[in-house]
Amino acid sequence: MRDYTRYSFLLSLLVIAGLVCISFIPPFSVAGVKFKRANIFSELYSFPGEEPDGTDAGLRREDLDFIREMQDAADYAEEGKGINEKVLEEEVPAAPVSETWDLGSAGQRGPSGGRQDPSEVSLDNVTPIEDYSGNNAVLEFSRKLEAYSCSRNIRIAFFGDSFIEGDIITADVREQLQGLYGGHGVGFVPLSSVTAEYRPTVKHSFRGWKDYQVANKKTVPEEYRDRFLVSGTISVPTSAAWADYETTTFRKYISEVSNLRFFYSSTAPAEIKITVNGEHERTFDADTTGQLRQINIAGSGFRSMRVDVPATDGFAGYGVSLEGSNGVIVDNYSIRSSTGLSLFGTSSAVNSAYNRMMGYDLIVLQYGLNIMSAEVTGYSSYGEQLRNLVNYIKRCFPSTAIIVMGVGDRSMQQDGDFVTMPAVSGLLAEQRAVARDCGVAFWNTYQAMGGYNSMKRFADWGWAAKDYTHLSFAGGRKIATEFVKALEYAKTNPYTYGEEPSVVNGEPGNIPESPDNDISTGGPDDTEPSTDRVDTVLEFPDDEPTVWEIGTGEPEATDYNFPEEKAEATGELDFMEAEKAEIAEEEPEVENTEGEQEQENTDYGREEE
Repeated sequence: MRDYTRYSFLLSLLVIAGLVCISFIPPFSVAGVKFKRANIFSELYSFPGEEPDGTDAGLRREDLDFIREMQDAADYAEEGKGINEKVLEEEVPAAPVSETWDLGSAGQRGPSGGRQDPSEVSLDNVTPIEDYSGNNAVLEFSRKLEAYSCSRNIRIAFFGDSFIEGDIITADVREQLQGLYGGHGVGFVPLSSVTAEYRPTVKHSFRGWKDYQVANKKTVPEEYRDRFLVSGTISVPTSAAWADYETTTFRKYISEVSNLRFFYSSTAPAEIKITVNGEHERTFDADTTGQLRQINIAGSGFRSMRVDVPATDGFAGYGVSLEGSNGVIVDNYSIRSSTGLSLFGTSSAVNSAYNRMMGYDLIVLQYGLNIMSAEVTGYSSYGEQLRNLVNYIKRCFPSTAIIVMGVGDRSMQQDGDFVTMPAVSGLLAEQRAVARDCGVAFWNTYQAMGGYNSMKRFADWGWAAKDYTHLSFAGGRKIATEFVKALEYAKTNPYTYGEEPSVVNGEPGNIPESPDNDISTGGPDDTEPSTDRVDTVLEFPDDEPTVWEIGTGEPEATDYNFPEEKAEATGELDFMEAEKAEIAEEEPEVENTEGEQEQENTDYGREEE
């Protein structure tokens, strides 16, 4: 038998040569179908004429198509015209509570002025909030935290994309503010969610719901199309549907709550069965007016809630809220792959009624991740729609302070390494301009992360996923810490319109254009820290900083400062005995069920957008 093995090397060379030749074939189209260059050297070399143009005029046809799609999204609420003028044209019903179920208020828990003195929060190296409202809206909100948190709820909503899904960032904003000003619970949770298994702040299971998404509103049945609220999802029971919620101890102050709320609207009779703590059960008759309604359960020591609804055409379920009777509540409304503009498809009347129920004091708009493109640095087209969105939110939620959260750092490959996308600078500039034009506030997330190439450092340290786009819970904690510091700083240092944005006690707040102007995150490093770092290492009292090795993303096996740090590094949630004792003093002992505490892995199990 003839031996052909000696030809394998020649065959390999021919394949490589063929791929090299293909790399030199320029982009082309056939019958309207676009074919990109198959460049096998893309990480090392870019062909002339295919560099980023950097302006809106240089947008590729695909990008222009995307912008047209975004503009279509802006047509949902008012059929393409007069959106800001007609948002609240019709009178909005008061949307009273449908039913109240009082299970007893004896021993009801509320905040005791917080566990930590707000004056102890370090205000060094703050990335300040730039308030363009003209009436110091952020200052007034910051003062509300201290003045009213013991007598009523102070409610914050984060509207965003996958950057915050699973409660990343918001879990730690919630914990830190509840630690300062009191409050309990994780706030709003939808009836069903694609990220339920990845959200460790609540144990959530469900079955029997058909979900409709505001992002795909044109495919939604007519009877539900005008009933969306800002959560972006409507759940319709197509069989004997149920949703089960259990509290966890993943963060402090969320293992037990004193108030449960269920939100729905219905045009047909239905029986809603609610079970609390597995033993208290009651059935409610659904209101059939089609208006937004809620069922409110008051009491103490709530650790679980179950909602059962039979198959009912015309019934739209939104979700529940697990919360305390007063103190801080932080709601997470993340919509994967959203640019924010799908919110135009929500109902202004439903949103307004929802705000009357919830009473939001602050809304944070975290968008931009899904509009960024490495080839584009000008975002004026998106900015026009973002202005409309901010004005729409203002009209739906009047008297609520609004902060536009600037996009964080995002990396792309260049010459075999990961560097900050040029898009970041252009999008941040547009977001700041939108905030200024609309009279709301702006916060520079990119600056708070540390500026140029901070995402690469986050990924190296295990603070972000290896997609160089999304944060892990460790990175989310860092951003949350900087955000809470900014709120505290605003209390005594109101922003003056026209000020040059800056980092307090640090370098100027403009975006560094190159690594030579790099602003370090102040994270763990293998070199001595410089004296001009603008961000501080997360502070864990009475411990030395953890030693990390740059490039491995893994800490040494000892001297963990914080139990979750060990979880993020080792893939386990193994609380130290001292931490267990500390939590036991603050929270009643909760019997953990199997799988209650999800691990904080850096990949986080999410899809890259």
